[in-house]
Amino acid sequence: GETVAVPALAGSDGTSNLDAVDVRGSETSNGWVLSGNCRFVPYGNSADIALIPAETLAGATVFAVPMKAAEGTVNIESNKMASGAPACNIELNEVVVPAASVLGEPGGGRDVVEHMTFYGATARAVQMVGAGSAVTDRTIAYAKERRQFGRPIGAFQVIQHYMADMVTKVKSAKHLADRAAWALTADIDAGSASRIVSQAKWTANTLMNDIVWKAHQSHGAIGFTWEHDLHLYTRRILSWRADFGDSDSHIEKLARTL
Repeated sequence: GETVAVPALAGSDGTSNLDAVDVRGSETSNGWVLSGNCRFVPYGNSADIALIPAETLAGATVFAVPMKAAEGTVNIESNKMASGAPACNIELNEVVVPAASVLGEPGGGRDVVEHMTFYGATARAVQMVGAGSAVTDRTIAYAKERRQFGRPIGAFQVIQHYMADMVTKVKSAKHLADRAAWALTADIDAGSASRIVSQAKWTANTLMNDIVWKAHQSHGAIGFTWEHDLHLYTRRILSWRADFGDSDSHIEKLARTL
């Protein structure tokens, strides 16, 4: 479609913990009035709609807020994340939205955010595995071409160990990412699906992080230059680790299922 909607889940602590939400909503005869701040909103400067959790008398509630046609004041401060994508701070001042802007039911924000995180974490895990796979392929190709001491660096055992480790980690993370994508539509209970997604996101966070650093060790100085593409993958993988639940939050989810 032509409408761009972005999640604005980060609260005052920078996570999607709804206990740290910094937006307050008050119900009126015309709908709802929202005031407060959202942090680290991806592409908030170009979004048509932001999906914003707010604390209300009914409890945490998620609103679809029109960014370009809001009644009230919407201030957007644009910065850049490590990935290079814009991350915006959005300030809402007495923004009026209709009752129809509520996603789900008033007070049902935790279920809505959990649903968004479920799909978002799966998508990020798949993206991270794709990036890690590309890094691995490029590093193996580089190890075959780069020569030192009269032979390709891929002939040295340490580099071979790195390559084998990177390939193994990509395959492991891909298996779990594929399983998480399957869980989105599989006929299984919500608890099992959530556990599968958390496994995939934690694994992608952990293993892809290790892959990019092994890639930098294998490339040496050239991998740290702007002229080389490796930094593009590195910055995105490191930034994506925090999206839709960092490693600690997914480990906590898994621990609660034991």
